Amino acid sequence: MVCEKCTCETCQQREKLEVEFPDKEIGLQYAVWDLEKFRLIVSAEEVPYIQEELRDQPLQCLHEEKVKYILAYGVFRSQTKVQEEFFDLHTSKMGTYFYFDSEKEQSFEVKIVDYSILAKQKDEAKVCLLLKANDFLPFPRSQEELSVTLSLMIPEFGNTLKDLIFSRLEYGFFRLDSGKIIDKEKIGHWKKQISSKKCFEISYKRFLLIEQSVER
Repeated sequence: MVCEKCTCETCQQREKLEVEFPDKEIGLQYAVWDLEKFRLIVSAEEVPYIQEELRDQPLQCLHEEKVKYILAYGVFRSQTKVQEEFFDLHTSKMGTYFYFDSEKEQSFEVKIVDYSILAKQKDEAKVCLLLKANDFLPFPRSQEELSVTLSLMIPEFGNTLKDLIFSRLEYGFFRLDSGKIIDKEKIGHWKKQISSKKCFEISYKRFLLIEQSVER
């Protein structure tokens, strides 16, 4: 029996990259983690902390007296089964979110001041965000590194990643690929700072190009 070859957009993109980069392993950042009663979307660096193989530091809250304003580009993934018509994106303005920094082993609070939708496709939207954060986010420096994931922060869940991450069951999340710090005096017309080149570079599915391990 011959299995039919998958022709979805994701598989087609993967095949194209496999031909273009034969010496690389092609991967995706996110996977679905099946639990007893629900399915949770997780990123590779988060799994050891969710399973408590590693322990992270408690969440660091945003300190308003030393904020930086950051313009960030990426993709929002809506949980359309719960929130129709990108309702969870529209309610993100002035919302409190967090990202996990695997190098520091800690989650950090950020606030979404505003957002701009650049394009939509099914349950995903290309976006540009205006963020308030205490530090510049750890955006990927190459196609081998993971993007930054922003998830809605629900303090009642706890203050470590294994608890906070469960907001993704009902609310959408952001995958941020790049960004820059902007001056406070430019905030009033921040959308004029959006780069058309950066908009073009955003992909709905971001593949990782990983060096293949050499067997000894």
